[in-house]
Parts: sequence; structure tokens; C-alpha cells
Amino acid sequence: MSNRETYISRDYAEAIFQRVIRPMPPYNFEPDWDDQPSRFKIYSDAERIALPTNFPARLAPMADVLHRIGTPQPEGRSLSYEELSTMLQFAHGAHSRRLRITWNHDARALSVYPVSHFAYARGTASGGGMYPTEIYWGCGASGALLPGLYHYNN
Repeated sequence: MSNRETYISRDYAEAIFQRVIRPMPPYNFEPDWDDQPSRFKIYSDAERIALPTNFPARLAPMADVLHRIGTPQPEGRSLSYEELSTMLQFAHGAHSRRLRITWNHDARALSVYPVSHFAYARGTASGGGMYPTEIYWGCGASGALLPGLYHYNN
């Protein structure tokens, strides 16, 4: 690393640490959590189909499942409804709720956890778990569901 890069890195770290002493403008800014965009795409007129949540004890590797999807299957052997549910949940579903960790030293503020500040652990990058990847599933005649285009509402 060159001296110039070292100085840039040091200056950046110093600016971050100074944020504890001098907050960034606009000062005293508070986000309006009631005005945030929806965290999920909502299709209110669409029929909802519940996916099974009883996942098998032993799971096939994702590479095997994806290979089988892309390979022509004998009649009657396509991705099952349960396999589809498992794949969508593990790849794109909300796995757990966690608190957002910050470097703020305000102990009083750390003891309050408003619902709007929760983050969700997901299998994909999604803005801190707040805004998930949108998944649309196109199902053909031999699929696990009736032919059509489906939105995964996670």
C-alpha cells in the first residue's frame, strides 16, 4: 500500500471516529419512520397460496436442485411443491430477526428497540433485510403449480 493510500485510509477512519464527537449535518435529523416505503411488494387482488413450512430433515445441495431444474426430467418428475418452498425460503426468505448494531455510545438509546429498527437476516443482500429481493416464479405445465407467473411474498 502506498503512502497516499495509507493517508486516505487513515483520514477516512478518523472521519468516522469523529462522527461520535461531531455528528454529520443536518444536525438533530430524525428520520420519519412513518413515511418509509413499503418493505414488500403487495399484490392485494392476487390469490395467495401458502407454501409448506415443514422442511425435510436432510436437504439436497442447492447445486443439485438447480441442475435438476435445468435438465429435462422424465414425465412426472419436476421440482416438487415442497422443494420449491424450501428453495425459496432458504434462498430469499427472512430467516431471523436481529438488532441493528451501531457504534453510537448512547446507552439510553441502545435500550429501546422500536419495531422500525429491526433488521432481518436473509440469504441475499437486501438493504439490511428491509427490502428483499423480489422473486417471480414462472411455472409451466409440468410444474408444481398451475401454469402462470407467481410472486414470492416473503
